[in-house]
Amino acid sequence: GLLGFAYVGATVLLVRPLLDRLLERVAPDGRMGDTAVVVTCAALLASAAVTELIGLHYILGAFIAGSAMPRRYAAAILDRLEHFATLILLPFFFTLTGLKVNLTLDDPAQWTVFALASLATIAGKMAGTTLPARWTGESWPDALRLGTLMPCKGLMEVIVLTVLLEAGVLSGPCFSAMVLMAVAVTALTQPMTRLAGLWRPAGGTATAAAGGRHGGV
Repeated sequence: GLLGFAYVGATVLLVRPLLDRLLERVAPDGRMGDTAVVVTCAALLASAAVTELIGLHYILGAFIAGSAMPRRYAAAILDRLEHFATLILLPFFFTLTGLKVNLTLDDPAQWTVFALASLATIAGKMAGTTLPARWTGESWPDALRLGTLMPCKGLMEVIVLTVLLEAGVLSGPCFSAMVLMAVAVTALTQPMTRLAGLWRPAGGTATAAAGGRHGGV
């Protein structure tokens, strides 16, 4: 833990200015040429190696390296690396994660974890979004639609689960159940949002009908 804080401090105080000078030298016009890409990738791999060496996960090293990149080069770096990472590296990550998932149909504990995690995610996030949205003036249908969007999971969910699995915090069956939960609630996002769009409160329907009659008169 202390080594991690020390590394983050060293990155902010020492590495960021060094990267700023290096990128200023190899990319003075702000365009990411081949040399600038090599410098960026080298910093990323070195940071991942350091965090792995001190007992943290290599993914954390990659995040720290990204935070250390000079802000004025952020758009150029993303433009050069994002497509390759999205089209080539990301499918490999999901494939490797899927290979770690082992679902056992006759394991009641695993399916209990899946069911409880799914219910807690859907109910908690929907309530935590729908009610505040309603209290701030949104209509019930709009507030409910916002709530149905919140359980949708992203890449960060899978990354966190992978880190916890490799750290020994999650067991294999629990990891598998949680990954299945992330996939299931994400798949349910669109149907739930469409159903929420079809729902109309009785009071709202009566008000709309009354308004129509009044306008006709």
